[in-house]
Amino acid sequence: MINLVVKISERRVMLILDACEKSPSIGTELGTLEAFLKHQDVWPRTHVFLAVRNPELDSTKLNEEAYRRTYDLCRINRAAAVYELLPMR
Repeated sequence: MINLVVKISERRVMLILDACEKSPSIGTELGTLEAFLKHQDVWPRTHVFLAVRNPELDSTKLNEEAYRRTYDLCRINRAAAVYELLPMR
């Protein structure tokens, strides 16, 4: 579907995955992103933004796993980067 949108619109696609730490299956969600990063050439002109709450702000076991595994994604492909955002007022 994404490749079709890119081809028809001739524009880049941006996927925003918010509150990943609340997913009932963090392993599955991040596994999909791992596959994306390992085969980035299959997804031309596609950008993914993943939002994960810092466990220091809301400490739960799910937050800690999602936060830690987000950093692991950066080891798969240097196209992945983590940007820490300051808390909102």
